[in-house]
Amino acid sequence: MVRRRQDRRGLTTLLFTDIVGSTGVAVGLGDKRWRLLQARHHAEVRRQLKRYGGHEVDTAGDGFFATFESPASGVRCAFAIVKAVRELGLEVRAGLHFGEAELTGEKVGGIAVTTAARVSSIAGPGQVLATDTIVHLVAGSGLEFTDLGSHELKGVPGSRELFALAAADGQPVGIPLDPKDAAEARDRSSPPETPKGPPPRLLLAGLAASLVAVSAVAILLLSDKSRPSKAPQTSTPLSAALVGLNDGSGDEAFPRVPLVGGGGVGPIVLTRTAASTAFAWVPSAIGNGGLAGPSVALINRTSGVGVDRYLAGRDACLCLAAAAGRVWYPIATGKVSPDLSTAAGISVRGRSLKGTPDEVIVVDRKLAGVGAFVSGAGYLWVASATSDIVYRVDPITEDVKKFPLRQSADVLVFADGSLWVLDTLEGKITRVDPSTGQSHRSVTVSGDLHGMAVGGGYVWVTDASANGIQRISEDLGSAATPIPVGQFAGRPEAIAYDDGAILIGFTGGTLAKINPSNPSSPAVIWTHEAGVDVSSITVDRSTVLLAGGPLEEG
Repeated sequence: MVRRRQDRRGLTTLLFTDIVGSTGVAVGLGDKRWRLLQARHHAEVRRQLKRYGGHEVDTAGDGFFATFESPASGVRCAFAIVKAVRELGLEVRAGLHFGEAELTGEKVGGIAVTTAARVSSIAGPGQVLATDTIVHLVAGSGLEFTDLGSHELKGVPGSRELFALAAADGQPVGIPLDPKDAAEARDRSSPPETPKGPPPRLLLAGLAASLVAVSAVAILLLSDKSRPSKAPQTSTPLSAALVGLNDGSGDEAFPRVPLVGGGGVGPIVLTRTAASTAFAWVPSAIGNGGLAGPSVALINRTSGVGVDRYLAGRDACLCLAAAAGRVWYPIATGKVSPDLSTAAGISVRGRSLKGTPDEVIVVDRKLAGVGAFVSGAGYLWVASATSDIVYRVDPITEDVKKFPLRQSADVLVFADGSLWVLDTLEGKITRVDPSTGQSHRSVTVSGDLHGMAVGGGYVWVTDASANGIQRISEDLGSAATPIPVGQFAGRPEAIAYDDGAILIGFTGGTLAKINPSNPSSPAVIWTHEAGVDVSSITVDRSTVLLAGGPLEEG
């Protein structure tokens, strides 16, 4: 006998979103660029749904239908979607309603669904509309609305009082971009076509160099966030600078290397140095030359000259990792397809390069983007930016294994024979077996989490909200111990374990060291005279690499 699936009814928050003027935008961009921009829109919406606990019910064309357990979560998600998608040069309309819906398997139906859809349909560009039911339920939650009066909704009996979201937690929804600014944002999000070349792919590029042993040196990439500069005068205005420090003394090990960025300096990451060079992420340019979009540079630390530059593409993750004698990074070349994700290797071997990949590894053709990226145990570990998947990539055999996790992987660290995964939003830390992909154990900590390091028997996580460090035993069997570091007048962002010590980078330009056996007495190693932020730290054998730059707005 075939059992019929029983329908059930339940109260839920319903959200509909849709891109405004999508047909005109698509015509202006062309099919290929529109598909890329549409895919970025979809990825951003899904990221916000995941962040606010939304359940995606359906996607049709340019619109999303999602449900939430909490009305406030639904409203905040709609607010976040409007703000995030605006950065892509798009405006969306959103409508919310709370009511009883018919739940049939994965399908959701009923008059409440029709109501939410109709509310969305009458919203304007960048507008979030909600019914009076939603507004009454979220009263006192920091969400501000403007009364739009009574409206009749097609297919819905009677009329409904509608409200427009004005602000969330004191932050206004804002107005749509003017046409010129929107077009420029779309060009950044979906660049015009470049001359034909290899098939469009999101790549991991590897740069192979002859690496030699060097003494412990801390290398910092520092970015000026429009502060008055007290740095030594140079012939070129400095948006960022490469600074090397001796790990023991904190003295600068070599002359500062000027880095010139256009359009603002984003996060910059370093990995691995050779005797006279350093690999560095640069937002747009090095010295007196430049490339459009983020690029990886091989910089001569003595002269400050960029030896070679490799255009990474606008969608590339700002990540570097060393494996199999190469430095690897995600790279988008040519016309980027959101449905293709590939790993490519660029071999240096002492010769002059033109930035063209000569080695390719397919990670997953359905991977929409890379969220985090490290190396360990001879593998590259690639975290999906839009799902809970981590890939283990063998850079020699090109074998790829897919490990599903039950959390986002915003930060990856490989240490003590394990892969450590941090979900910064949920605060979940998991230790993963690199051979099987099985999770050993997880623990959850609270706070505004940013960086993670493992060493000295503990997991260390920076917590900007408490101006402190969270310390958890490596077995993840005990609660986190907070360690205050507010005395440095900056928020702790970056963290790394280095030869028995914890290194912490702060906004405001301080680099501090903590002794794990006496964590309550951190010591300052170095402070930048202009207060430039230190936002990431990488430790590679005997070399400590630090990077700085404006933090992305969250």
